[in-house]
Amino acid sequence: MIELEGNLTISHPRSGNGPGIAAIEIRDAKGCSVAVRVRVDLEKFAEALLGLARVPCEISFNNSGNIGKLRKSKYVIVSRPKISRHADPEQAQAEVTEIMSGYTADGWSYRPDDLYNSNHFCGDDIVSFPIHRWLASEKGEEGAK
Repeated sequence: MIELEGNLTISHPRSGNGPGIAAIEIRDAKGCSVAVRVRVDLEKFAEALLGLARVPCEISFNNSGNIGKLRKSKYVIVSRPKISRHADPEQAQAEVTEIMSGYTADGWSYRPDDLYNSNHFCGDDIVSFPIHRWLASEKGEEGAK
């Protein structure tokens, strides 16, 4: 086992019609990446808290290769895509790839949805949003991404 510093969050996401769920999230403190997510029925969660072993749950693991690495972030400002991702998804993806081609060198990555998120709009045709890369150490050795 590898030991890392982390952060634990236990929450009770509320949904309109679904069953009560407890959500447990463990984040890598260094890179802020979610390492593990656990979802369990609220009644089963209560039983586990009171000592019942081997309670069934759903587990999601982050296998991106970034756990334990330092996340660096910076904001970029680019032209907003002109092609609607709903009208023509393939052509919209090609436009996003072209817009971001100068920013993805050296392991920087981005979420394509950020280019369409109105929270990132800076006027009619400009978008400002974060891009990230992961480093193996603070000295700048490149990580997996």
